[in-house]
Amino acid sequence: MDLPTYANKSSGVDENMEKKGKKKDDAIKNLTEYPLVRFSIPGTTQHREMLVQPDIWKVEHPDGEVQASRSQVKY
Repeated sequence: MDLPTYANKSSGVDENMEKKGKKKDDAIKNLTEYPLVRFSIPGTTQHREMLVQPDIWKVEHPDGEVQASRSQVKY
């Protein structure tokens, strides 16, 4: 009776773990920081914190011509 060998399989697991570790390291290098903004609530002493992320607003005519636009936080 032949018993299966698992030597190749375990080395494959190590390679997969290395690849996952590299992907995680790459993801950490590519992180983008965004501002955390504190807004005061009028008439109270309370505030609200929001993470401000990139966004673009546009006002267009029905024909598609852009009349106004604003971008929040550069992409």
